[in-house]
Amino acid sequence: MATQAFVRQPKAYDVVSAACIQQGLPPPQGAVFGSDDITFQQMAATLNLLGMELIGDWVWPQFVRTVDIVIPDPGQPRPDSLLVDMPADFDRWIDDTGWNKDSRGAMSGPAGEQSWQTLKQFLGNGILLAIMWRAANETQFEVMTPNVGQTFSLRYVSRGWVRDDVDMIAYRDHVEKDSDHLYFDQRLLELGLIYKFRERKGFEVTAEKRDYEYRRDRLLGALRGGTTLDLVRRRTEPLIGIGNVPAGGYGQQGPAGPTGMAGPVGATGPMGPMGYAVLHGHGPPAADLGRDGDFYIDEDAWDIYGPKTAGVWRRQGKA
Repeated sequence: MATQAFVRQPKAYDVVSAACIQQGLPPPQGAVFGSDDITFQQMAATLNLLGMELIGDWVWPQFVRTVDIVIPDPGQPRPDSLLVDMPADFDRWIDDTGWNKDSRGAMSGPAGEQSWQTLKQFLGNGILLAIMWRAANETQFEVMTPNVGQTFSLRYVSRGWVRDDVDMIAYRDHVEKDSDHLYFDQRLLELGLIYKFRERKGFEVTAEKRDYEYRRDRLLGALRGGTTLDLVRRRTEPLIGIGNVPAGGYGQQGPAGPTGMAGPVGATGPMGPMGYAVLHGHGPPAADLGRDGDFYIDEDAWDIYGPKTAGVWRRQGKA
């Protein structure tokens, strides 16, 4: 059987190179991260912003982690609560995932101030109704102290969307090297990078935004699955049933409204990037003539050169 190759963790260089080619830009000839080229510097910065936006705005299953919190026997006198360090790659907690591994019961949280103070009052009277937690600061959270040592687990979203190519267990929340592996779909990163890069340049990006959001939503739907509509009557009302149909039934769709007034003329857009030139002359082109991306026609031999790449003219054939 033939060997199949599937890219699950694309390298940063490959994402930037593909995004350049799809926009008609010259692909990088050297390193992207650490490059002196302003275009690749902007690409690198935009890729990092894109990754953190994807982490911060949605819950991707590949970044959901579980942390075990071991609370030792508090001894006497027992403190009301304990501070616990958050994981180094912590971004945010996932609600309703706290679990007491010893009592096999739910751990409540994050608690609001009223719930916390109420439980604290009961604890002061020697009664512990439930284990509750809340955020204390940016790097720690607070856990109501149990009567005896116990182990809890919580799920959180990790910021570690980048893996080092050399240290295979080192994760980061930003790209540093061309060889870094990225834990997102390659096509999603390419489309997102094109959209964000062009948006920051002031270009019209309606189509690029549509393509990126379609790919993002499609991946999220495939990874998380959808809810099944339950039409069977149970102890709770089904999503669709006789209990939530309007008394008068569903009416017919109304007619379309009148066309609105035309909006004002928009402001003049920013100047576009400099285009490539088709040069001509007698004899082969000089090495310092033109810039990368230009073409040249030799009017004596009618030879075509170009596009000029990395400062080098290459003959392509006859005109």
